[in-house]
This record gives sequence, structure tokens and C-alpha cells, in this order.
Amino acid sequence: MHRFRFALAALALALTLAPAAAQARPRAAKRVVATKASDCSGTNLLPSPDNLDAIRSATLCLINVERTQRGRLPLRTNVDLTQVAGLYSRAMIDYSFFGHLSPAGSTFISRIKRTDYLTRTNGWAVGENLAWGEVELGSPAKTVEAWMLSPEHKRNILDTNYVEIGIGVAYGTPGDRNQQGATYATEFGTRSLIVSA
Repeated sequence: MHRFRFALAALALALTLAPAAAQARPRAAKRVVATKASDCSGTNLLPSPDNLDAIRSATLCLINVERTQRGRLPLRTNVDLTQVAGLYSRAMIDYSFFGHLSPAGSTFISRIKRTDYLTRTNGWAVGENLAWGEVELGSPAKTVEAWMLSPEHKRNILDTNYVEIGIGVAYGTPGDRNQQGATYATEFGTRSLIVSA
């Protein structure tokens, strides 16, 4: 029997998003976004140390399909959120734990604050989804499916406030770094950037 777990979604809003005149929202580059899951490649990949980039890409594709099918804009990847997600997914395996609060006491908000993501902002919102699964339950398709069946995780995925995402996928599961499976951390965010005069 293969195991699958996911942590309850966490959401944090900080400050009030600034009035429209004071905001400068980064613009997404025009790109083709899949409109159905069958347009995404690699969705049923079984995790291995060599295919984690493909698993991350498939996960993003599936999340954006869920959003666009419901009239939401697709999320774009952010390097700071990706760094946080990647380090945290690996840490959960290396230190044998699973949850939004690390054994050292860090939260997803404190981890994001250590990057430049919130620099020069006057308002922001962030959220985090976590999951791990063994063998086929660690595939992007099964992970996104499980998140969509959970109201809290689904809320993060479909939240219209979020415009950026970072996805971290590490090979192994908490407590067994050699188990064929994957551990996921997904960081969602939006921010109001301060406009220089």
C-alpha cells in the first residue's frame, strides 16, 4: 500500500494592499497556457532523482489548468518563491518532518521574508500547500488531484489574489529519503510593489 499525505493549506494576508494608484503589479509575459490536463506533459511521472524538473513543470501546468478552467489567470513562476519551496521540500526529507512549521520554528512567512520577495512592498499575501506521496501517489496528477479535493488547498490554488508561485519537489518522503516518492512545497504570492518617483 502506498501512502499519501498533505498538510492543511495555510494562508496569510499582511497589510492592506495599496490603492491602485500606488501599486505596480508585475506584468506576466504572454505565453501559451494549457487549457486541459491532457495538454500537460509528464503528469503521471513516477518520481525519480532525474525527473524533478519535469515534475515541477507538470505540477505548474496542472495548477494553471485548474485556474484557467475556472476563469482565473494562470500563475507565473517567481524565483524567490521557487527557492523557498525547493529548500523546504528538501528540508522535510532531510530532517524527517512534515508540516508548515519546521522543527527549528520557521513558518512559510518567515522563510519567504528571508528572500527579496517582500522587499519594497507595501502589501502582500502568501500561502503554502504541502504534500508527499509514494510511487504513483507522488506524481503531479495525484498530488494536484489531492489538493483539489481538499477545500483549504483548493482555495490556495484558485485564489484570485495570487499571481505568482514557487514549486519545490524533492525526491523521497519525510522519514525515508530513499523511498520512491516526492515531497512537494508550493508557495503562492502576490505583492504591491512600491513605485519609485
